Amino acid sequence: MNNSIRAVIFDLGNTLMYGRESWPLVLDQADEALIQSLYSQGVALQLPGFRSRFKDRLSDYYTRRDIDLFETTYLAILRRLLSDEGFPEQPDEVIVNALDAMFAVTQENWLLEEDAVPMLDTLKEKKLRIGMISNAGYNKDVLQLIEKFRITPYFDFILTSAECSYRKPHPSIFEMALVQWNFPPQSIAMVGDTLTADVLGANAIGMLSIWITRRAENQRPARQDIHPDITIQTLAELPAALP
Repeated sequence: MNNSIRAVIFDLGNTLMYGRESWPLVLDQADEALIQSLYSQGVALQLPGFRSRFKDRLSDYYTRRDIDLFETTYLAILRRLLSDEGFPEQPDEVIVNALDAMFAVTQENWLLEEDAVPMLDTLKEKKLRIGMISNAGYNKDVLQLIEKFRITPYFDFILTSAECSYRKPHPSIFEMALVQWNFPPQSIAMVGDTLTADVLGANAIGMLSIWITRRAENQRPARQDIHPDITIQTLAELPAALP
């Protein structure tokens, strides 16, 4: 490896970690944990209607944020829904506790890829800087996952869309990452599983785009116009693939 690439930025979900079980059942359990937390804190919701309205609100949120690339956050979504349900001005502690309960369930389903730590060790040995950009509606969830996997020390920064309000591929989130290092974009590689977020965003700003396909499903047929600079199947392939 020569010195053309000085730093690597990673996506998180389906890049460094993967879901152990199918998500629909896990998400139903997570929703139930959120509702039970609200109940235990004195928010007497009307069931079962709230469950469906919560899912509908999240579905609308997911659709909108993928179009306009602005992150409203789970905190704001839940606060607005509770206000609409007749529970306005809930303390932050109540909402955060409920979200923590929900994400505690989903966190149990995420597993770190077996080749993640050996790969990160290799990059560190090669004196490469490492960062992370994650599209995530709850910043605390990402930080807790990284801590759970014991990989926090590898990263110079962990930037989420919840923290900065922009989602990949919006150029602003990549520009915020660039200011963490005084490196030109062409000396930074972006590694992720999503063509329309990771690869498209990296290409637009001049970073080296690396598409990891192990967990990427059915993306290529839909976006023939997005071309990664490098394609790998596993994280173990990354160090040798870097120019």
